[in-house]
Amino acid sequence: MTITSTEDYIITLNENNYSLNNICHEKINNIPDGSGESLAQIEIKEKFILAINPIQITIREKGTNRIHIEDNIFILQSLRYEFDKKYYYKEDEAILTGLYADDINLAEKVNDSTKINLRKNKSYKTQILHKNNRYWLTIEIPILYWKFDNVKSDMKTSRYIWHEDVETYNLFINYPSDIKPPGLHVITESSIEVIQGKFTREGYKYSLEYLFKVTNQGPISLGVIIDGNQEAITEIHFNPVIKNLSVAYYDNNSLINGLVASWSFLGSGELSADIVYSETSKVIKNYKLKKGQQILDKKIELFYGEHEIKLYQVQEDDFFVGSEVRTDLAQQEFIVGDPIIVKTKSKILKCKKCLCEDIEYDVQNFYLKDLRFSSKWGHYVATGYYLKRDKYTGQERIWYFTKHNPFELRLLNQEDNQYIFEIVDKDQDGLIYDKQTTNINPVYEDGDVSRFKLIDEVVLEIIE
Repeated sequence: MTITSTEDYIITLNENNYSLNNICHEKINNIPDGSGESLAQIEIKEKFILAINPIQITIREKGTNRIHIEDNIFILQSLRYEFDKKYYYKEDEAILTGLYADDINLAEKVNDSTKINLRKNKSYKTQILHKNNRYWLTIEIPILYWKFDNVKSDMKTSRYIWHEDVETYNLFINYPSDIKPPGLHVITESSIEVIQGKFTREGYKYSLEYLFKVTNQGPISLGVIIDGNQEAITEIHFNPVIKNLSVAYYDNNSLINGLVASWSFLGSGELSADIVYSETSKVIKNYKLKKGQQILDKKIELFYGEHEIKLYQVQEDDFFVGSEVRTDLAQQEFIVGDPIIVKTKSKILKCKKCLCEDIEYDVQNFYLKDLRFSSKWGHYVATGYYLKRDKYTGQERIWYFTKHNPFELRLLNQEDNQYIFEIVDKDQDGLIYDKQTTNINPVYEDGDVSRFKLIDEVVLEIIE
């Protein structure tokens, strides 16, 4: 509408009518967009509103029933609130650390660590008491949020986007009110540029159609920098790629049985998957998968040992008719059976260190082989030995711990080829470390008991 003067309008405050120009200060500016419309900034005088809080307000043109503004308002003279962060992005929880108001009473006490589930709430609601009535107070949580076509920032799949899935090329970012909108960083394989957005009702709009003109290119990353924090928006892919590949095989004793594999596929067309037995490189089974299809195969039977899944696409060659081109996209190893037994099958484990009363000691001459299941649930047994040089031939020979074998072990932790175990002998006695010789369970003693320590843990490494 075109506003010439506030004299042309009636304002109703809780059923009391006033000429708008009598109760407000006004400032009218023409909107420079060629529409001929004006923007009115109206400041209602304090004495007309504070005494009648809350307020039902209506503004209409004189002599008509045409209403331009109609709303319910509750005016707070002072309201202060604080969150533990200036803004939240892709987080599950916000913490309201303070809520204060001088002229109202809160129906419930807000402590300094009120937790808010951001998966379910974009605002915090509490009740306030005023003149024996209860009202809802809603506080918007400072959340950074974006939308790119049908993809939204709170979706699990929002981290990566396939270029063909985008139909409209406008990215909308909603910034918290007290954050100055920064430029959008557009990062390609060869350049970095920063583009500015345009304010709209849906958020700051960034027009990105120009990025999709070329489809044979590397991924393009989008992000913003807020208060020095680099926040990734998304990554656009133009060549097929597999993300977040996960694979496992469950035997009949598990809740889920069979082969389960999942991934995120950025691309188009069918996928092929091979299940390979690593020891022989034999393909156990091949799958043809439509986009979005994953593997849940309850009928497949796999050998005990190491396997591999290979994901790829086979497409017709553009240059040679009748020929096909294979594009490998991802592969991952997985184990059928107990991972420790599979990894240590036919291997020797050497003890590198032991832990005695939280102190690490180096171990020189303690080995285990033939690791296997114990009759005790969650435990293993193995045959222990050490090396001793023959005084006649000078060659090292294997000497077994006959009195102690088999040793019983319980896994505590694993990193790469190193395993940390609790260990006892066949009689459930702990092992002894000799600080002087760095040996375990020495066969001789000289009466100096201070050199011996009871072993709490051993660190074993696969050596062959």
